[in-house]
Amino acid sequence: MKKVLLVYSGYIVREQPLNILYIGSAVHAAGHWTAFFDVTPFRKRPLRGDPLGPMRRSFEARLAAFKPDVVGFSVMSVSFKIAAALAGVVKAKEPCALNVFGGIHPTQRMKISSFPAVRPRQESRRLVGPAMTHKKI
Repeated sequence: MKKVLLVYSGYIVREQPLNILYIGSAVHAAGHWTAFFDVTPFRKRPLRGDPLGPMRRSFEARLAAFKPDVVGFSVMSVSFKIAAALAGVVKAKEPCALNVFGGIHPTQRMKISSFPAVRPRQESRRLVGPAMTHKKI
């Protein structure tokens, strides 16, 4: 059983991030522990000092408490720098954890090689098998 921390690096205004919540549900149904970290409470950043400081500290506390094996990020172009910063925290605090970026934007055109915390892997590891496909209810 793996521990999977899912990170929504965008801001929730009205809608819920169903994409990452569906993934969390499928991963949980496959028998793994799941947790969620949302950056929305940190939308208003401090005017002085590190603008991501409060978010980083809260994320570090979440990592320390949950100790994930995998950290999955739902990433849009506008939130890529935030996701990359948090992926750096994962590599610093939980070096054995696997960072995974997902969503339309990172799969289409992100240059991940410029971020040392995120590296493409040659092998793929399956957490969820065919049970993740949609079923009619």
